Amino acid sequence: LAWAAGRSGCSSLIFVGRDVDAGRLARIREAGAAIEVVDGTYDDAVLAAERRAAVDPFALLVTDTDYTGGLAVSRTIMAGYTLLAAEAWEGGLGARPPTHVFLHCGVGTMAAGITMGLWRQLATVTPRVVTVEPIAAACLLASLRAGRPERVEGALPTRMAGLACGRPSLPAWTVLSKAAFAGMTVAEDTATAVQQDLANGAYGDPPMVGGDTGIAG
Repeated sequence: LAWAAGRSGCSSLIFVGRDVDAGRLARIREAGAAIEVVDGTYDDAVLAAERRAAVDPFALLVTDTDYTGGLAVSRTIMAGYTLLAAEAWEGGLGARPPTHVFLHCGVGTMAAGITMGLWRQLATVTPRVVTVEPIAAACLLASLRAGRPERVEGALPTRMAGLACGRPSLPAWTVLSKAAFAGMTVAEDTATAVQQDLANGAYGDPPMVGGDTGIAG
């Protein structure tokens, strides 16, 4: 977002929760954005951005999270994530379509977008989608169990900071409530161990860097 704003000749202000790591903050600043750190979770940062945009006549709110279903930009971002499924398909996934797809979730927007992209590619056969979240912030798992959007309260402490979300985005829930076969959670020590294993090439793949958010998937 910071990069796109700069490319368009606009200034940008990025709202983040208190647990976003220093490396990510540095990359955002390097892309030319100002940052406002909110003393709270991802959800608190989203609400702070919404409040700021509401009182600034020159502001454009860009958020992948929509708690009410009325934000067109959130649906557009979700549609953009379908490109990940298209790229995977063209990269060889289409030769042997998966039976199950594990997608890490914060508010669910990325997972829903990839699910829609797979629907488009597969047409008649839909893989079983499994949502993956930190134990401390499993709002989608709670929603799947309840059959409606549910909120997880508290500080949501997790090293998977980008997934520290207590409420699902409504457009994402509309998709995942129909597509998700199951939901699962990842413990903090498991995430740490897998991240180290990936860095060491322990699974037969070349060593790779797994980010704190992506490691859940």
